[in-house]
Amino acid sequence: MNKKSMMNKPTSVEEEAKKSIAGDIETVQEIVEENFPRLWEATDACLSVCATLFLSDLANPVGLNLLGPPGCGKTTVLSFFYDIPYCYKTDHFTPASFVSHSVNVKKKDLPKIDMLPKIKDKIMIIPELAPIFSKRKEYLEENIGVLIRVFDGQGFQSDTGAQGRRGYSGEHLFAWIGATTPLPYRVWQTMGKLGSRWLFMLMPKELTIEEQGDLEVEELINNVSYKDKVKQCKQVIGSCLSVLFEKYGWKIDKESGKVKVGKKIDWDRHADKEHICSIVSVAQLVARARSTVSIWREKNRDDGETYSYTQPIKEVPSRLKSLLYNLARGHAIIHDRKELNEGDVVFVSKIALSSMQDDRREVIKLLLREETVDTNKICDTLSVDDRTARSIMKALEVLGVVNVYEEGRGSQYHIELSDDFKNFRDDTGSLSGLMMEAIEDDGKNGI
Repeated sequence: MNKKSMMNKPTSVEEEAKKSIAGDIETVQEIVEENFPRLWEATDACLSVCATLFLSDLANPVGLNLLGPPGCGKTTVLSFFYDIPYCYKTDHFTPASFVSHSVNVKKKDLPKIDMLPKIKDKIMIIPELAPIFSKRKEYLEENIGVLIRVFDGQGFQSDTGAQGRRGYSGEHLFAWIGATTPLPYRVWQTMGKLGSRWLFMLMPKELTIEEQGDLEVEELINNVSYKDKVKQCKQVIGSCLSVLFEKYGWKIDKESGKVKVGKKIDWDRHADKEHICSIVSVAQLVARARSTVSIWREKNRDDGETYSYTQPIKEVPSRLKSLLYNLARGHAIIHDRKELNEGDVVFVSKIALSSMQDDRREVIKLLLREETVDTNKICDTLSVDDRTARSIMKALEVLGVVNVYEEGRGSQYHIELSDDFKNFRDDTGSLSGLMMEAIEDDGKNGI
């Protein structure tokens, strides 16, 4: 059966999925790409997050947020996972809802409304995280603080004057896929201070006016509506996850709605040693580059300017390394493998580079493509002025990511990767093939 005929027979799509997903994911990819050509990589990433639940050594939940402007397709991707029994979708929640202390509910009835036990061993889907990230600083820190504790995977307990001590202890693992518009700088700073628990994936770059026009015309004359396209993707992805969960003996208890956990995968980490080394290197670079430091300009005695800065809070890469490794293994599971390959490493390297502030990410990409980058190049790439470019350079210098130097008085400042991160290049100065592939601007993703 070719994919054209499958498009016209949703029941056949489901049957094909049940026969093929356990062995390969090509059918799912074909259906998604046929309907939404630019959204496969994000869909693949979300499926990979789901598969991390099957890892026997998973210690912390894996969370991935799709990042992009309105209308970029991030909510469309998440809609493919709606109404699947193993998923828990919420359009709006507050961190306090994980363990409720509502004064309007009797204490004995509170467990019925607590969200933490409802998402245990499931995939939590949050189509819009802006309400969480758009709060004022004091509420933002409180919200992220609660989420960080929940993402430790060991339950959550809290105390209030209204209901006393309530909560859950022991292992509470889940998977998380969300969506949000680009994050303001203060959110990155808050996560940097408190400890980030999420990975972020940039959605595909905006199309040109001409490309967008062609796409809009194509959609209007296409006989398959947007609603039907989403329905077909939901069917094949629903079947994909159902087969995967059934394969390992996971089931939904019809009365309680809770997941009965089946088998888990004992992973041979030693077989991944070479790929783990690559993942660790990427985690070290990203963790250092997204660490928290404040830079400001001050006048000096010669009527010039100098830069001052706070003591940096450098992120230890241990958690990021584990998140990336777990996601890479989830990607391998979805593609019916139990050991990593280079494709998995490239996949998580792209996501790692997405998981930092926009300006620093763009500068890091420039440095990975070229051995040295000057102020003008940064100004042109980021559309910023000279002062802003130098502030970014100074922040990365203080964090130990780059070396900054000036060729002659009044000339352009230049930066290069510091000695700690020269391992991304070989003896000739060329970027490793793996990292080159990860930052390749092929128009299919936002990296």
